[in-house]
Amino acid sequence: MAFEIVQTDKVSPPMGPYSLGAKTDSLVFTAGMLPTDPTTGKVVPGGIKDQARQTFENIRAVLESAGSSLDKVIKLTVFLRSMDDLAAVGEVRRELWSDPHPLSTTVAISDLAMADALIEVEAVAAL
Repeated sequence: MAFEIVQTDKVSPPMGPYSLGAKTDSLVFTAGMLPTDPTTGKVVPGGIKDQARQTFENIRAVLESAGSSLDKVIKLTVFLRSMDDLAAVGEVRRELWSDPHPLSTTVAISDLAMADALIEVEAVAAL
């Protein structure tokens, strides 16, 4: 299966040797997106809702660069520093998607790539 790398200058550059996304003939995959401000590269201030909104905006930018959109998201994998934030992230997701919501897996992890980050999300979307 052939794929094409997806890059955009509308999100912070990757922190390591990886691409922001990749697309096939029918799907787009994003790397794990953090709640970074595209202009500063730093984690946005505020709590989990602010960070979740920024994370989904970063996903939107990668998907749109590939020719897709948030409306075409099939699956999300959400990494949270604390499962106590699950309900707040769910509220932000309801701002972005109505029924049917994308499939989702949420995992609590002890650390993320940026010390101030409370959330990281990767997505799979249709083209």
